[in-house]
Amino acid sequence: MPAAALLALALGCAHAPAALKAVPPPAAASGPAAPPAAPSAGEETGSPPRAALPSAPPNFELSSYEVVEKEESDALAMVRVFVGGSLAGQTETAPLSKEKRWTGRLQPGNRPLRFERWVLRGTGPWAKAEDDFQPRERFYRIDDRSLIVVQLKFFDSGRQYVIQTTREEPAQKP
Repeated sequence: MPAAALLALALGCAHAPAALKAVPPPAAASGPAAPPAAPSAGEETGSPPRAALPSAPPNFELSSYEVVEKEESDALAMVRVFVGGSLAGQTETAPLSKEKRWTGRLQPGNRPLRFERWVLRGTGPWAKAEDDFQPRERFYRIDDRSLIVVQLKFFDSGRQYVIQTTREEPAQKP
């Protein structure tokens, strides 16, 4: 059955086919309604097929690690990335001493970014590092033509950090 005809019937349009108007409503079934079945191959779904969009390359990358003095203090950690107060993503979970990365595509513009360091020590819950030891929120200029790479290095048991920011321009084609 064409989707246009079903839509016309549902909207009560005068140009809906007469055969559709004469169909009685289904009998009320007892119990919850079954979920609609997925359309079979070749069956019309009422929406146009979506073209596969080429994914745009990432324009932001965060790399984070910590200098750990003792192997036994090498707990699991991650860094969450906030853009304008909203969570945009987080690095993978890995030991403090291992590099953790998050790569994503952010909206172009001058954006406030904040990074939160989280640590899992032993068997307890995840704990956010104290606010005094978190990197401050900073504005980064994001554009579509380059990749902003932020390297975040913690040391002194997470009480100090260094941020290094670079902009990688795409290679020019000859």
